[in-house]
Amino acid sequence: MRGGLFFLLLALSLTFHNSAHAEGSWDGNVNLLLGSKALDDRDWLADEHGETGILFDFGRSDWPVHIAIDLLGSRGDFNGLAYHPVDGIVYVDEEVTTRELNLGVRHYFKLSPTMHPYMGGGVALISLKADWSINSGAMMHDDGRGSGIWLNGGIVWRLDAFNIGFDIRASVADVDMALGDYSGGGGHAGLLLGYHW
Repeated sequence: MRGGLFFLLLALSLTFHNSAHAEGSWDGNVNLLLGSKALDDRDWLADEHGETGILFDFGRSDWPVHIAIDLLGSRGDFNGLAYHPVDGIVYVDEEVTTRELNLGVRHYFKLSPTMHPYMGGGVALISLKADWSINSGAMMHDDGRGSGIWLNGGIVWRLDAFNIGFDIRASVADVDMALGDYSGGGGHAGLLLGYHW
């Protein structure tokens, strides 16, 4: 899924790139993100996640903001002792994965020809899956979806057509699961490597 979306966004990038050279009016970025995500530790034992993502934005040169379409995926696990309100101290295996589609806008501050800080925000659509067992018993599963908001900021250095930089982001959304509402957003941080046209 993510691989297919990456190639779709790359194809769109090349299309906009050709259009920009033809008309001189469009620009944009497609960046790969490698980093981490921290979930709310009141809801999840597996709260420290590795994360990958694809950040895509585009707009006309006379627009104040770019349209942003970001796709992020994270996974974390926990294996160890934890307190259970009924059973006391138990051994828990927990694995949590999240998927985020962040839609919104992003504004770049062109401080120099190569250095471009940015900030953005919009709507976050989040899905979450959790699998766990207690004291090596039967594996249990729950999943759900929710919506909320995201905000991000960072900086990219543009070296010809290539981007390198970092991104910091926060997303907030309650995910409706069978066991109740749980936090699916969190704090994100990662390095960027990508392409600018």
